[in-house]
Amino acid sequence: MSRTRTGAPARAGAAPAGGRAAFAYELTALGLYLAFGVGLALVLVSVRAFLVAPRYGAGAAEALATPWVVVAIILAACYLAQRFVLKASPSSELSRGLAALVLILAVQFIAALPS
Repeated sequence: MSRTRTGAPARAGAAPAGGRAAFAYELTALGLYLAFGVGLALVLVSVRAFLVAPRYGAGAAEALATPWVVVAIILAACYLAQRFVLKASPSSELSRGLAALVLILAVQFIAALPS
């Protein structure tokens, strides 16, 4: 079992102190958040396209799916923040949010490119 500088047992899932290890830890959490977001979007788009849209129309299907996406994204973010014990300063949260936005937009643009 690893120990902290004071000799107390280290908490499981505790974030590294700083430097490259902390950056890699943040990237791991961000990658998992991206995987949750893309996986969720794939599932909800499939449900929306094949089950909801034929019955209610494309606009209604989009309106019905949006709240579910927002709730699932918030739950995924809360779970990963607790699982990875991420730093909670406003600047670090803003930088994580912007990095997630950039990655998700990159995935969306890549998926929209013609084959």
